[in-house]
Amino acid sequence: MRVAITGAAGRVGKEIADDLRPDHELTLIDCQPIKGVRSITADVSAPMAPSEPNSLASVLRDAEVLVHLAEDPNPHAPWQRVLSNNIGGTWNVTRLAAESGVRRIVYASSHWAVRALEEELAPTYRMPDGRKIHENVPPRPNTYYGIAKICGELTGKMLVESGALQSFVAVRIGNFEPQANPDPHRRTFGIMSGDLRRLFRRCVEADFSGFHIVYGVSKQDCGPFDLHHANALLGWEPTELPS
Repeated sequence: MRVAITGAAGRVGKEIADDLRPDHELTLIDCQPIKGVRSITADVSAPMAPSEPNSLASVLRDAEVLVHLAEDPNPHAPWQRVLSNNIGGTWNVTRLAAESGVRRIVYASSHWAVRALEEELAPTYRMPDGRKIHENVPPRPNTYYGIAKICGELTGKMLVESGALQSFVAVRIGNFEPQANPDPHRRTFGIMSGDLRRLFRRCVEADFSGFHIVYGVSKQDCGPFDLHHANALLGWEPTELPS
């Protein structure tokens, strides 16, 4: 399968690319050069048309799946940076992908899309009978970053419902933790390297259509999120303990 990955030089992008590379034809996209692999340098915050003789447009015309990771990862980034890099950049690249014939977009969303709800329910969501946060809850961001993630999700929903995309899955990732973290809060929302790799692989390879939201956290006895939809849609469940 031909897969394009934006933001591929970041920590999450490297993990996903390393996992997918043996089985798929990858093109990595970032604002900085990536040596030793098939890649291009592009600024997704700059709008472009699919008819332009541009390397990003050319890559997307050849891709079946786009994994979009290229956003400012700071959950407290100021508005102008979020507006340009996250909202504007995501709109540019997802629209261009759809117009270029990409059939699926895998979007790195975040639990910050429902961060206000997390704070409202804490600490009861850690209890076995506590309310869990599922994929159909209304958006509850409390930062510009969270607002941008909701904008990205709604862009995907619009593109699917208009017929421009076959499928779009927003992965509301917790904190990416390549190694164990002693902070109990980060463990609650953490996703370890193996779980992250398996989750995004299933997002790329699983047979589904339509618009979907799934949560990405590692295994824990009483976590905040309902992971049943990720299992039903993707056949994925976490296996690593974030401790």
